[in-house]
Amino acid sequence: MKNTRKLMLTLLIVALGSLTTLGHGGDFSVFVEMTESAASFDTVTAALDAGIATSDFELLGSWDAVSPKEGATYRSHVYVLDDPAYTAEVGKFEGPHAPAALLRVNVYEFGRQKTVRVNFVDPETMARVYLFEHGVDEASFHALIDQAAGVSTALETLITNSVEGNTLTLNSGPIRAESDLLPYVGDGDAQVMVNFADYAADYDQGLVKTFNSFEAATQYAQDHIANNSENWELVATLDVGQARLYGLAKGAVESISATIVGDALGASADNPVPGINHNAAYPIGVLVYPDGGQFKLAYPAQMWRMMLYYWDAGIGAFVQYQTLPGDFDASLLAMLGG
Repeated sequence: MKNTRKLMLTLLIVALGSLTTLGHGGDFSVFVEMTESAASFDTVTAALDAGIATSDFELLGSWDAVSPKEGATYRSHVYVLDDPAYTAEVGKFEGPHAPAALLRVNVYEFGRQKTVRVNFVDPETMARVYLFEHGVDEASFHALIDQAAGVSTALETLITNSVEGNTLTLNSGPIRAESDLLPYVGDGDAQVMVNFADYAADYDQGLVKTFNSFEAATQYAQDHIANNSENWELVATLDVGQARLYGLAKGAVESISATIVGDALGASADNPVPGINHNAAYPIGVLVYPDGGQFKLAYPAQMWRMMLYYWDAGIGAFVQYQTLPGDFDASLLAMLGG
């Protein structure tokens, strides 16, 4: 019991101190806090809209992400972007790698004065999670990692060139050593909560159906997503090689996820809504991908996915809410007719 309490305390202390200057130095963060602006929320989103329109990125979709329940008046807007050249390279790898190509930027209100911040999910970190696989050619893997690092730099440039403000360039959210990502199979003792699954095993756990053709699989997925009664919203669709990725969001899921991590990190007068900067963890990537001559329709098992994006909440939060990811899984499965 003493060891368990010590582990929980250590993880929470690490989480509270998990803002570091960008520059991997062996450590990789999920989120990068890029810019803080004195401009209004609408001014910042309009500036980013204009910047995206003239950039090499393609806007796949965006939506107003739901704030945590204790910060209902705080705003957050998430952009889902595509870098076509990078996506083409990701598509050359076999397996459920497509989520690595989905790029996400979050504009959100921070602190007592609702100062506007912009962060993004680090493509280089995600590449290590989704593109590592035993047996993949090492040179090809590292070449793609280098391309992902270039995409990360391009996102930094997009944000700083578009939005006037102070450049932060801080790693935040779960921060892990490279060895923890190759492969990523959960964190610490909580690896048992995901059965030591890597990205491929995670999608196997979320397998819904197998089809004989890409057309049959995608038509089935699109019909069920369009007519779902679970309140999932399709915000982005992206073809990655022979796979198709559907980015789905759900307000109630975003809200409770941000609430949990916010509660664990601890609200303060200076930061009343600490979980809102994690909204770029969404959308969830439901995937159609080829496997052995057939096409699988699958979603990422939510305990694994939530651990990837929300581990800075600490083991205590995962133990307290250990049934919640199963509820999310059940909702996705109900939507997809599994």
